[in-house]
Amino acid sequence: MNKYSCMSKQLDNDQTLQIPAFKPNIPEYMLDSCERQADRYLIEQISIMTQQNSWQTHKLTNIHDYTKSINGKVIELEQFRNDLIAEMKVEEGVEREKQKHTKTYRGAILVFLSLVYPVYLAVASSTGLYDVVKRLLFVVN
Repeated sequence: MNKYSCMSKQLDNDQTLQIPAFKPNIPEYMLDSCERQADRYLIEQISIMTQQNSWQTHKLTNIHDYTKSINGKVIELEQFRNDLIAEMKVEEGVEREKQKHTKTYRGAILVFLSLVYPVYLAVASSTGLYDVVKRLLFVVN
């Protein structure tokens, strides 16, 4: 399990990004010294904005890391695809060569059957099969 699997699962299961509700995070003793409500409101808003900024930065970092992970996988997939295409081209070349040799062998067999075999049959019928085999064995030895 990689370090991005939890984010991947989150993105798969929950397509919308859930933005938390941020609340002011300032101790009361610090706010007690604020006499004006406007100052108190501004301080609370700054606290909320700081939390939002921190949350957004964290999410941005997660998305960046996840994007790098996906980019690595895309590069690996592209390399696999290129290797597969190259392998298929080699296999096609081998297949073409096999077909070429098959055609050559068919031609040779056809020539043998159309030229040599009738001559063999003519000789075998005139002199006898025993004589033909005897002469072939004599030629071979």
